[in-house]
Amino acid sequence: MNDDFRGKDAAPGLTRVSEKDMAGGLPDGRRAWQCLSGGALKLIGAAMMVVDHLHQMFYNVWAPDWFTCIGRPVAAMFLFMSAEGFAHTRSKGRYLLRLFIGFEFMGLVSYLLSRALPNENVVLMNNIFGTLLLAAVYMLLTDWLKEGFKKRKPLLVLSAAALMVLIVAASVGMMLLMNAPALPHLALALLVSCAPNVILTEGGFPLVLLGVLFYLLRKHRLAQMAV
Repeated sequence: MNDDFRGKDAAPGLTRVSEKDMAGGLPDGRRAWQCLSGGALKLIGAAMMVVDHLHQMFYNVWAPDWFTCIGRPVAAMFLFMSAEGFAHTRSKGRYLLRLFIGFEFMGLVSYLLSRALPNENVVLMNNIFGTLLLAAVYMLLTDWLKEGFKKRKPLLVLSAAALMVLIVAASVGMMLLMNAPALPHLALALLVSCAPNVILTEGGFPLVLLGVLFYLLRKHRLAQMAV
């Protein structure tokens, strides 16, 4: 913002928002003082994630258990930033597409690494992009629900509710197919990689729900902290 300013009484690293922007309150619920930018929070989360993954890869060699403790908040941090990004993006469709591409790319890299560097003690199956994508899809569907109720569009409400149920039903169906003995391994790999599973995704449905709650409570920071 062009009229942001740093007052002489501002603490180092803090940015004070102008009175013009404070009129009526900030639209995203931020207070006048902001300690970390979104970019800084992402970098911190990425560094913590690397430490957590070092524990996953080398826990039986040298990585101490406290490494994984450092990585525990990372998923919540990424979901928080995803909720903020989805709320302010110019194109929700493109936002979902980028997450889907990230999901497919990360799945492909994990598969290639597993084939190139096989290790029976390490299974590369985590893919946070799947969790972020599912959370963003449910964010969009909650927007449809709110718009449908507000503008009295029963078809929109029914469509959103049906898609919410369909995602869970498809995930259950995928799990049943995975247990089918006649299913070839290649077909199973393609089935799992084509779309994230709300049950099997990293963190499972609780993390997907957490992302939606961050989105719904984005103007209430204390409530976000509580969840």
